[in-house]
Amino acid sequence: MDTNQSSESSQPGIQSGSWENKMLGRYRLLRLLGRGGMGEVWLAEDTQLRRQVAVKLLPTVFASDRNFLQDFEREAQAAATLEHPHILPVHDFGEQQFAEDEVVTYLITPYISGGSLRDRILGASGPLPVDEALSYLRQAAEAIDFAHSQQVLHRDIKPANMLLQQKWLFLADFGIAKLLTSTTHRTRTHAGSGTPDYMAPEQARGRAEPASDRYSFAMTAYHLFTGRVPFTGDTPYSILLKQLSEQPASPRQFNPALPEAVEQAILQGLSKSPEDRPPSCMALVHALEQGWNRSIPALEYQGGGKPSPYPIRPFTEPGVGPQTSQGGGKPSPYPVRSFTEPDVAAQMPVTETPAQHTGNDAPTFISSSFQPTMAASGAARTEAPQRKISRRALFIGGATALVAAGGIVSLYTLLQSHTSQTAVRSVSSPTPTHPTPGPKKLVAGVPVLSLTGHSKDVSIARWDPTGRYLATAAEDAYVMLWDLAGALQKGSTGLQTIATPIRKWKLPSQILTNELCWSADGRTIAVVTGESKIYLYDAFSNADTPQVYAIASAANSSNAPIHKAIAWSPKGNTFATPGYVAPQGQPIQQPQQVDLWQVGQTNNPIRILSSDTTGTARTLLIDVSHPFNSPANVDMVGWSSDGSLVAGHTNFGSVTIWQAATGAVFQVLALPSRPEKENPTYVFGESVAWSPVDAHVLAVSNLDIAMLWDVQQNKLLQTFKTTDPVPFLTGLAWSSNGKYLTGSYAESPRVYVWDTQMSGAAPGGAQPQKLFFPQPGTHVHTATVSDVAWSPDGRYITSASGDTTVVVWLVDGG
Repeated sequence: MDTNQSSESSQPGIQSGSWENKMLGRYRLLRLLGRGGMGEVWLAEDTQLRRQVAVKLLPTVFASDRNFLQDFEREAQAAATLEHPHILPVHDFGEQQFAEDEVVTYLITPYISGGSLRDRILGASGPLPVDEALSYLRQAAEAIDFAHSQQVLHRDIKPANMLLQQKWLFLADFGIAKLLTSTTHRTRTHAGSGTPDYMAPEQARGRAEPASDRYSFAMTAYHLFTGRVPFTGDTPYSILLKQLSEQPASPRQFNPALPEAVEQAILQGLSKSPEDRPPSCMALVHALEQGWNRSIPALEYQGGGKPSPYPIRPFTEPGVGPQTSQGGGKPSPYPVRSFTEPDVAAQMPVTETPAQHTGNDAPTFISSSFQPTMAASGAARTEAPQRKISRRALFIGGATALVAAGGIVSLYTLLQSHTSQTAVRSVSSPTPTHPTPGPKKLVAGVPVLSLTGHSKDVSIARWDPTGRYLATAAEDAYVMLWDLAGALQKGSTGLQTIATPIRKWKLPSQILTNELCWSADGRTIAVVTGESKIYLYDAFSNADTPQVYAIASAANSSNAPIHKAIAWSPKGNTFATPGYVAPQGQPIQQPQQVDLWQVGQTNNPIRILSSDTTGTARTLLIDVSHPFNSPANVDMVGWSSDGSLVAGHTNFGSVTIWQAATGAVFQVLALPSRPEKENPTYVFGESVAWSPVDAHVLAVSNLDIAMLWDVQQNKLLQTFKTTDPVPFLTGLAWSSNGKYLTGSYAESPRVYVWDTQMSGAAPGGAQPQKLFFPQPGTHVHTATVSDVAWSPDGRYITSASGDTTVVVWLVDGG
């Protein structure tokens, strides 16, 4: 509930009409976006750089107050040095004479038009979905803790200062609250030192410290999980008195679904004594996540297993529909459906005037989604998609107890065969080519194409072997085929947009990471959807009906395996899928298992690769597709470049390598342990990527790092990391010349590239990325990049994102 409304008259000297079409330095003010106790926000034009920006006008001060003006310059400079993915950057600042005895100061930040977390809360009319709230809290915590590490306090942490670029959060207004404590303002209000609804007791007494920001952060968590703040009153001062003297009401009083551990974590963050609060904002986030995770075993939902704290595809037993919170069992506190944002300013044309906010808790800045610069041939999107930064829980694979019929038959001829047994193709199918490996000269990526056909998170994008076509798949359950040849040959200097694919297919359920691949001849697209069936689509015929593969003996049975990844042999018509069968009853020890399928043999795999290698499931991983977190799960598979080896990445820190022709275990790679955290980590999926030039070199993800192995010698060659504060890898891919690796990370909208032939890391250390793109302050994707892929000629990298788009980047300057 918003109680701290202030009158517009509290801002003497700043009248909306007086600034319209006026200049502040090189900035022409166009229209008012919002007003609050800390000033006004205007849309403006940077007349030198020819771009739109946002101008934050602070309340006027006496021209004689040189102390304030010096403080303003110092605080603005400090804010400008805070370079972090979740801190809104300050581009410029300045001051200008307003009247004979008055000066107005201002800050320049990027203009984006999306709304604030306050808007999101108001639109929800109650607690936010847990996955959404935790995602926003984690992003804000990273920003606040980073600022504290730089000895910078915020002093006004609140949802209105957490700006949303769809699901990406920016923390705004660093240092403003401190500036507005000056007694030389023409009118001084409580807003000068923060917002009463979120203010810590010691800050109300004039003694702000890092723990004060953490109190305000905990108050924000209270608001997100209950839909309200604990202290309300008729005046700002009555609220401050309650902050000083009263204990907050139990959060469970307003949201009974909150676990007790979550309530206790929030209340600890709201301790009256600063030393009793968590030592960091991230520590509070960890406690909140841990509190939710502890509640999972006691909860039931349709289909069995554990509910996910992030939007994922729920496990569905035969005859049972998708899980919802209605009907049967207890509702999960973690929604399995994607949440929908309210109809906020992000969905309005820039030419329209957003609603003007008033009051001290009004958004101090308006954020928006990225709008790409269009080439002349490009067509702008007419509707902003529902986007999100989501950390989808990992569907970690498992072994199946079912042994398929197949006999002891050598697979060598099958694996080497190129004879297609599928239907006759259309003449529009591509002519096989062998692009020259590249890139010739690696450069930071320049976005050249944006594919906008999907309506939900894009999980995966894969090039066909010729480099002309791209297949994409998303949580909207569509597979789309794109012809990129014409667009890439135009050589446009701008970012072109393609909104319509040349073909698309609707699958039974959403498609996640690792669940799509091309056949070796580039004629077939293979897809799995976390169910018991495998779908093969003829990419270039007129038929829309797929060829369906499934184990005949387990059809329509609860023993049917769930396929969560797929990979095609580069040398034949064989593809691999890790299978998982949910145990009925108590946990059982199962071997790791990967099924090999032959094109045309739809009822059973031709060989089962298995291994009895066991281990302890990592505490850092939560396996939501297996109710007992079995240590035998295979999540991702990949074939070596010569088709002789198959790698299976497990959920307990090892990678098993099989000989494809015999099924024998060739090697087991034991991945080094990563630093333990207080809370589990929810990951999209593990990654394996074989070198295209050396059949015994394998790149694998190990949570937050990538590792390069010689599988012949079972030797770790190199370790790669990123300098960004991001949690774990979501994708890995090689350049076709075998020199570079590209990767993507959860909660990052960037693409990272490492040089595998570059040395220089300290012994036992990890090598940072050679480059990443886009650079800080440049926005292309507005959500997590969930997958990356390198074109066969090495000239382009594609990035699939939770913002519903796929971007093609030019990375070859040769």
